[in-house]
Amino acid sequence: MSQEESKAYFEAPSSTFDVAVIITRCDELQMIFAGLGKGDSYGASTTHMSKLLPRIEGGGGGGCPVLAFGISGKLYLPGE
Repeated sequence: MSQEESKAYFEAPSSTFDVAVIITRCDELQMIFAGLGKGDSYGASTTHMSKLLPRIEGGGGGGCPVLAFGISGKLYLPGE
């Protein structure tokens, strides 16, 4: 989700969405990206779980149910 899409989601009236599903990454993936030499390509974004959860918990969903999945380092299989 781009910053523009994220902003549009969080600022949209609650009647616009029935449910939101967000698939993002956990913060720990940044260490994996850095180890692969891709750390600069995949920097911090508003959709990291550590940035997303406070927004949702603070009412950023506007009453819309939000299902957020965080992709963790457990899913990384080196060499595959």
